[in-house]
Amino acid sequence: MRGRHAYHQSNLFFRQLYKRILYTGPLSRQEALEGGNTTFLCDTTPDSTDDEFMILVWYRNNVPIYSFEFPDKEWADPAFNTNGRLKADLYRQPTALVVTALTEDDQALYH
Repeated sequence: MRGRHAYHQSNLFFRQLYKRILYTGPLSRQEALEGGNTTFLCDTTPDSTDDEFMILVWYRNNVPIYSFEFPDKEWADPAFNTNGRLKADLYRQPTALVVTALTEDDQALYH
């Protein structure tokens, strides 16, 4: 039933690639209602002015669901991104990935 079931999602690690540097962040737990939205955040600020943003990938249970490669290559898993459920805001900080129209099947480990 829409809006009546709560469930949990976790972001284990957000991975950011600056040249050849892989950065991992802390675990966070998120809760959202079925039929609602949830937002995953990732700090894509380079550690130094010599670094530049190259690629950002979000995973669901260790399977890629969304990626962005500089300057403008964007990909989303068509099996997960039905009806355009994934929306990324790559021009804000921290970078955000919004998953809309949540279902019980969206319970997973996101990183």
